[in-house]
Amino acid sequence: MQNPDQGLSIAQEIEHFIFQHLETMPMIGEKFGVLLSRLLGGNRVIDLLLHMPSNYIQRNQIAQIKDAQHDQMVTLKVKVEQHFPNKRKGSPYQIVVSDDSGFLNLSYFHLKEQILQNLYPIGATKIISGKIENYQHKKQMIHPDYCVSIDQRNQIPAIESIYPLSQGITQKYIQRLIKNALAKLPVDYLGHWDKSLSRIHLCQTKEDLNHIQEARRLLAYDELYSNQLTLQASRQKLKTHKTEIIQPKGNFYEQFFPTLPFKLTPDQVTSLQDIERDFVSGIPMRRLLQGDVGSGKTIIAFLSMLPIIQAGFQTAIMAPTEILARQHFGHFEQWANQLGLKAAILTGQEKGKKRQKLLEALEAGEINILIGTHAIFEDPVIFKNLGYAIIDEQHRYGVEQRARLLQKGISPHLLLMTATPIPRTLQMAFYGDLDISSIKTKPEGRKHIDTKAIPLERMSDIIDALHRRLEKKEQIYWICPLINESEALDLAAAEERFKDLHKIFGDKVGIIHGQKDSQSKEVVLQQFQEGSISILVSTTVVEVGINVPRATTIIIEHAERFGLSQLHQLRGRVGRSDLQSYCLLLYAERLSPIARRRLEIMRETNDGFEISEQDLKLRGSGDVLGRAQSGHKEFKLARFPEDYDLLARANQDVKNFFLASAHSTEDKNRLRILLEIFQLSGSSIRMQSG
Repeated sequence: MQNPDQGLSIAQEIEHFIFQHLETMPMIGEKFGVLLSRLLGGNRVIDLLLHMPSNYIQRNQIAQIKDAQHDQMVTLKVKVEQHFPNKRKGSPYQIVVSDDSGFLNLSYFHLKEQILQNLYPIGATKIISGKIENYQHKKQMIHPDYCVSIDQRNQIPAIESIYPLSQGITQKYIQRLIKNALAKLPVDYLGHWDKSLSRIHLCQTKEDLNHIQEARRLLAYDELYSNQLTLQASRQKLKTHKTEIIQPKGNFYEQFFPTLPFKLTPDQVTSLQDIERDFVSGIPMRRLLQGDVGSGKTIIAFLSMLPIIQAGFQTAIMAPTEILARQHFGHFEQWANQLGLKAAILTGQEKGKKRQKLLEALEAGEINILIGTHAIFEDPVIFKNLGYAIIDEQHRYGVEQRARLLQKGISPHLLLMTATPIPRTLQMAFYGDLDISSIKTKPEGRKHIDTKAIPLERMSDIIDALHRRLEKKEQIYWICPLINESEALDLAAAEERFKDLHKIFGDKVGIIHGQKDSQSKEVVLQQFQEGSISILVSTTVVEVGINVPRATTIIIEHAERFGLSQLHQLRGRVGRSDLQSYCLLLYAERLSPIARRRLEIMRETNDGFEISEQDLKLRGSGDVLGRAQSGHKEFKLARFPEDYDLLARANQDVKNFFLASAHSTEDKNRLRILLEIFQLSGSSIRMQSG
C-alpha cells in the first residue's frame, strides 16, 4: 500500500492540475475560457477531461473512389485535376480530384480562393478524408476534414473522437486541448482514471473501441459512488437534527372527512400515514410524494397540514406558476374555511397595502396556510412559526430555492410533490436522501382516456369532432407548441390557431400563453372554468394544475415535438370526471422513429409510472427529470437504465463505508478528490480516522 504521506503529496499534485482554471492552460485565454465554460458546464481542467465524445469516426482506407459509398467516411489518395471558382454568391468553390477509378468533386464554402489554390496545387497528390455524398449523380465531398501530403499521412487518425460543440469551438481545437490535458494528467493515484480517460479520448484501434464502454463504466462507478456518498451523508446528517414531535390538539380530521364528496384511495391513505409517522419521529421530514396526474395529491397536501396546524404551527405550499398557485388557493381556501382556518395567497400580483397587510398577518401567526410562488422566498416574508413546507412540481425548483424556504422556519418538515413519477432506476440516484410515497391508484369513477394519433391533414375531421363535443356541453383544450408563427419552424402557433378557431366557433374560444399578463390569464381561465369559454387554446402553461371537470377533450398539435412525460402531463388536463375523455395527438408526416414510438406509448397506456420508465428508455436520464431546473447535476459519465447495476453496487458500497469503523488517509483523500471532481458536497461526511 502507498505511504499516506506520499499519497497526500500525489493528491496535492492531482488537485493542483485538474482543479486549476481552464484559462491557465495554453491555447485558451479569457475569450475561449468563457466559451469553453459554457460548453463544458464548468471552468476547470477536469471539466474538459470529462467532456465525453458523442461519437467515433473510423476513417476507412478505401482503395479507389469508385468504391466509396454515399454517407461513408473515407480516406483517399487523390490527384488534383482542376479548380472551379464559385461563379455566384452562395455557390461553392469546387476542386476536381481523381484516382485510377474515377473523379470526385471537393466543395468548399466561405474559403478564399488563394487558400484553396495553395492547399490543392494542380497535379499534386493529396490524402483527403471526409464524408462522401452523391449529388446530381456525382460523388462529392464537402469541406474535407483532412487534406495532407503523402508524408503527412499519419496526421489523419484511423479513429477520431467527435465531441459536442458550441458556437466558437471547433472539433480540432477541443481535440487538441483534451490531448494536451491528458498528457499532463498525473497517473496512478486515482487508480484507473488516467488509463480510462486516455482510452476514451485517444481511441486508436478497433480493440480500443471495444473497451470504451468498460472504461466509461469504471469512471461512472466513481461518479455514482460519489453521488450516493453525498446523498447518504445528507440523510445521516438529518438524523442528528431534532424537531418538535407533532402532537395535535383536537382533531380536524373528524370535522373534515365527513365533508369530502369522495373516499380516499388506498394509496392516498398509505401516503398520509407515511407523513404522519414522520411527524411523530422527532426528525424533520424529507419526503417525496409522487403521483400520476389526477391521482389526488392536492387533498393529501391539505390533509397533511392539519396535524401541523393543530400543533400550533404554520404551513406553506409553493407552486412554480401563478396559475397553479391560484388553483391551489381556490381549493385550500374553501377547505380551510370549513375548519375556521385562514388561508392566504402571495404572488407577484399581491402589492401595496394588500401585500403589507398579508405580511403582517403572517408574521403575527394569523395565517395558517400560505400558498404562493417564488414570492415566498423574499426577505420581507416572515412566518411566526413555519412548521411544514410543501413544494409542488418540485423539479421546477433548485436546491438553493428549497433551502431558502426551509430557512423561514426552525427545522420545518418538507414534502416535495411531483406529478411526473420518477423512474424506479433514478429514485436511488436522485432521491436517495428522501423517503418516497407513491399514489398510483386513481379516484373511483375515472375512465381510461381514449388516445388517438391523427395526421394534421385530417383537420376537418377534428373540427367535426369538436362540434359534437360542444353539443354535449363539454369543453376542449387545444395545445400548440409556439405562441407566434415562426419562419424557422413549421409549427402551429397559438395566436394563429386561436384566430382560425374563432372564425368557426366565435366567442366560445379563448386563449392563454406565457406572454399574456397574469391578470389576463386569470380572467380567461376563470371563464373556462365557469364554462363561458368552451375551447381554450394554450401553450404548455396548462401542463400542470388546471382542473376543469367538464373538459373532456385535449388536442395536442404537433405532438411529435413534445416529450413523452410532457404529453402525459398535458393529457392529464382531461379525464377528471366520470365523463369519457379523449386525447388527440396531431402529428406531421415523416415522424422520426423515437417520435413514432412516443405516440405509440401514449396510445398504449395511461399509466404515468409506466410512461416514466418508457421515457427513460427513449431519452436516457439526461432530460427525464428536468434537472437543469431541479438543481440536480447532469451525470457526466453514468447512463440509465444501463448503469443501474453500478448504482446498486455503489449504494451498497456506501452503506458499508458508513458502517466501517475506520478509513485510511489515502482513502479519505481519494474520496475528497472524487467529490470535488463531480462538484458534490463532502463537508457533511463523517469519516473516522484510522
